[in-house]
Amino acid sequence: MEDLSYDPINWMASNLKIVTMEAELSPLRCNDAQLKVHNSLELQRKAGFPMRALVLKARREGVSTYTEGRFFYEINVRRMHNACVCSADIDATNKVFKMAKTFQDNMPAGLRRETDYSNRKEITYTAPHMSQLVAQTAGKGVLGRGGLTHYLHATEFAFWDNAKEQLGGASQEIPDDDGTIIVIESTANGVGGAFYDMFMQAYDDYRHSRNLMNYLPIFLPWYIFGKYVAPAPADFEIGKPHTYGILDEWLEPEEELVRAFHCTKEQLMWRRWAIKNKCQGDLSLFKQEYPATLMEAFQSTGRPVFNHSVLDKQLEQCPKTGRYGLFVGNNHPDYIDVHQSYNCWRMQVPVRQGHQYCMGIDTKEDRLSDPKDLKSKSDRHGVMIFDRTTNEFVCMFHGDIAQHELGEQCVLAARYYNNAWVAPEIPLGMQVLRIFTESGYENLYNRQIHDEQFIIEDSDNLGWRTTLISRKWMIDSFVSVLNNIKLMFPALIEEMRTFVYDKNGKPTHMPGRHDDLLFGAMIAIQVHTRCPFSVLPYPYAFTDEGGRKVSYALNVSGCIDIDDDEEDEWLFTE
Repeated sequence: MEDLSYDPINWMASNLKIVTMEAELSPLRCNDAQLKVHNSLELQRKAGFPMRALVLKARREGVSTYTEGRFFYEINVRRMHNACVCSADIDATNKVFKMAKTFQDNMPAGLRRETDYSNRKEITYTAPHMSQLVAQTAGKGVLGRGGLTHYLHATEFAFWDNAKEQLGGASQEIPDDDGTIIVIESTANGVGGAFYDMFMQAYDDYRHSRNLMNYLPIFLPWYIFGKYVAPAPADFEIGKPHTYGILDEWLEPEEELVRAFHCTKEQLMWRRWAIKNKCQGDLSLFKQEYPATLMEAFQSTGRPVFNHSVLDKQLEQCPKTGRYGLFVGNNHPDYIDVHQSYNCWRMQVPVRQGHQYCMGIDTKEDRLSDPKDLKSKSDRHGVMIFDRTTNEFVCMFHGDIAQHELGEQCVLAARYYNNAWVAPEIPLGMQVLRIFTESGYENLYNRQIHDEQFIIEDSDNLGWRTTLISRKWMIDSFVSVLNNIKLMFPALIEEMRTFVYDKNGKPTHMPGRHDDLLFGAMIAIQVHTRCPFSVLPYPYAFTDEGGRKVSYALNVSGCIDIDDDEEDEWLFTE
């Protein structure tokens, strides 16, 4: 039965005071960002789980204030419970403890408990209550080791030295009881590090399982905070400068912010002001400190390969449901549903009579997603099937089963999809390729000489080989056709969001992320542009079912040398 007396929000509003940005003493009434954190924790508490949250936030949204207030509530209503707040440096620790002192000193006289200590960075209530709040600084040593903590707040965790080891020590002191709380919050500090790794892992876990037992990833974009507004002039226009000194790159995202997040002119006006005055005109810094999207927060150390606005539009077109299953049978396979979402296929569109298909197979390399973290997950198999008639991906496989099992599934899938053209990546997919050849499957891609040299000519070599030359070719090709195809799968789009140019200019996945589905998709597009239709010769331009002309850049279809920058026209069917 729900404990109706358990009401942190109203208790904080009635009994706790904060110093506002306007330098006024005011009741702690939670804003939208704070309520989002609170409601997430409540989901776990009501489900009977320990409360665990990872919060990626914009600046000054009040997450620390809510967490301190929530902990202050807990230690006041519960005997012999201990709260610990850990900050990145001494200055931050002093600010956090000053907030706790303000809470204690301004509580109503009838509720204010007597303390044994209310200085030296701790508030300890007199016996028999004996609950305690301690503020600590995350130094180079290991936190914890010897105490019992029920509530832990790690603030600006992305900026801690030795963060992983320190959190590991402190978290061991916290019981796994359903009333305990750990809140780890921070603004972003680039790609990599303990906070990035933990947040992205929690994001992956929750996206796939919706399991409330693990850390919940909570993202708080800047536009949900009501104070981030500024008066807009009467002649304010979205995407156009309102005064001198407003750069075009600042304005480019505005239409998308309005379309996707319903931002007002007043919010956009504040954004322009904040880029110029709070971030010294540095748009990348603004995105890190005041992100609008999850990946924008972690984008500062890697320029994205794919336009995120285009990916957002693609995501809107993705079907909300799909069938998870496996192929069975032999020469005439069937598709059966399974109760799992990994090591199986996800089918968005079944085979259609008269349509032609192709399949790209990226086999796992057993390579860690983050070479610097031995506990990071290894890569996986990624298989994508593309409908060449409608220009959309229709089926995908994601998993890490044995290669012979993958090969058997891919043969059945290829036959199911009207004997699709197939290209396993080699040499790592040689076992998959062998299963295709031993089964007598005929529609296998023959590599062209220009995959390894700048010459266009077919060879006798089966499968797709990713080389320095073909890697650039396939990425450039995929970028150029992105507006003419439908991606259809959120998991594929997510991999594309985290595919960036590193500091050396090499396109690669972010540390801890994956690109298996992406490479499967890029191989499929290469197969599509190079392998013939049953009735059309090379080059492989065609019209769709409605007679609409479908275009491909000449360098995509392999008609021109990729070094020829002057060749810029398009190939259309008549």
